[in-house]
Amino acid sequence: MATIVEMDPLCPVCGLGVKQPLCDAKGYAVWRCRFCASDFVWPQPSEAELKAYYDSQAYFQGGAEGSYQNYDADTEAVLPLFRELLGSFSAGEQRSILDIGCAYGTHLAAAAEMGWHACGVELSDHARKIAVARHGDKISVFASLSEIPKREYELITLFDVLEHLPDPYKIFAEMTKNGLVGEKTVIAITTPNARSSHAIANPANWEYRYPPAHLVYYSAESLQTLWARIGVGNVEVSGIYPIDHVEPSAYPDEVQGINQFSQDFAGLLCLAKDVGAEHRELTRQHTVINDFLQQLKINKQYIGRLTAEVAVQNSDLAIRDQSIANMEEYTRFLEKECEALAYQQECEALAYQQVCEALAHLQQGRLFLLKSILASDIRSWRNILRSCYRLTALMTPAALRKRLAPLVAWLRSSALLRSLLASQEKRECYEAKILQPEIQANRPKVLHVIANFKTGGSSRLVVDLFEHLGHLYEQEVVTQFDPAPPNFAGIPIHGFRKHQSQKEISAYLSRFQPELVHIHYWGSVDKPWYAKMINAIRPFGFRVVENVNTPVAPYVDACISRYVY
Repeated sequence: MATIVEMDPLCPVCGLGVKQPLCDAKGYAVWRCRFCASDFVWPQPSEAELKAYYDSQAYFQGGAEGSYQNYDADTEAVLPLFRELLGSFSAGEQRSILDIGCAYGTHLAAAAEMGWHACGVELSDHARKIAVARHGDKISVFASLSEIPKREYELITLFDVLEHLPDPYKIFAEMTKNGLVGEKTVIAITTPNARSSHAIANPANWEYRYPPAHLVYYSAESLQTLWARIGVGNVEVSGIYPIDHVEPSAYPDEVQGINQFSQDFAGLLCLAKDVGAEHRELTRQHTVINDFLQQLKINKQYIGRLTAEVAVQNSDLAIRDQSIANMEEYTRFLEKECEALAYQQECEALAYQQVCEALAHLQQGRLFLLKSILASDIRSWRNILRSCYRLTALMTPAALRKRLAPLVAWLRSSALLRSLLASQEKRECYEAKILQPEIQANRPKVLHVIANFKTGGSSRLVVDLFEHLGHLYEQEVVTQFDPAPPNFAGIPIHGFRKHQSQKEISAYLSRFQPELVHIHYWGSVDKPWYAKMINAIRPFGFRVVENVNTPVAPYVDACISRYVY
């Protein structure tokens, strides 16, 4: 069994801990990230073990676990795709290509024959020697990116390389640090498709699941996540090598998105263009952090040498021990100061939350409601009716209000009263429209749960999501109050008030069956209504996101997978 590196099991692509155990493959544990649709081996082998694994001839000639049976025969099918990629660049002045993980240099030799300046990087000592022996001066092959002369390449390829790297971001940081990426550089990646129907139907025996060669497994969604974190937006992902469709073809707790269009392809081709300054800045920051960690490692080694010298030099032992003791005492002092500061910040946050809750409670009191009624504008019949309704509710005993609740709810929802109020005051109604002309079929369904759908920031947010993403997601709204006349039209709105039974809400949820429930939470007096909705949603197992729109504590429930503030 390989020696493992002990670290926290976070996804190497998105950096989050939204993971589930997937399978065991050849003695390694494989995990699945539900957030970015990636798989990864954890714990991972050390860098020294990976270097020894790739240096051997056995990896390229079928003598190691997860190796090629015959490198030349196994990679011959990739050459047409590689030549097609080279042909997509316009002819003219000599262009340059950098092939990372070039192995025997087969692709670089084909590029050189087409007039390209061909340069490659290969970690394996064995493969590098074969490449030099076969192709001579026709191509240039180096052991690392740091050895390559600085220049900006028109094309950088990583064909079936990314899945071998424990940290996918390190390679892009090194490219930028060494000045190999320009604003016109195109980066081309091929990798096995971890969300193909074959990979999902049989995860442990999937033909590309062979650690320690392959450590991170990508989908179209995770490739886009990778480039988004680097800062590149112009990315094209397409499927390559068609396969027969099998079931099941998707994990039920992952949002399909673009993965559903590549289910029937064994591999993926990803082209990143217009890399630009954002990528260089992010990779520069990645390099600075790595350099800082390296410096910490050097400092730790230096401290270790000092400790050894202390043990040898008895004459200075007492003085150095005292210095170390003083340093430890100062460290403990700083730790206590940090703890005190953290406690003070926690107390301030708790006090602020208590003030907000007290203010919300005060605003629901009878005196505050009476003040708001007396201060209201009564120049319209609508406001006069509203003020009379509030005064009557204020003076009616609680027991009687409870008995009259169904009648009041019926009156408020009756067509006669709604038309009377509508006739007294005309309100402008915004007509929501999906802005994209091409609406996709079988769109994922999203349900917005919001206490009222009047004019305001939260309602406007729902309308913006409907207009700009309606061609990709089918969206509907559930609310306890949709004013008459309505503030918004064109979007499906369903009203469920507090007095309505949970059975009615469950019947609607069973019909609509959303893939995602987006709760716009306000708290305060609307908390009981939100509780009723969440109790109805919980048995269905829908994926739920709670957006906390006001400075209140969130409504915490086991069915909610993410909180947004």
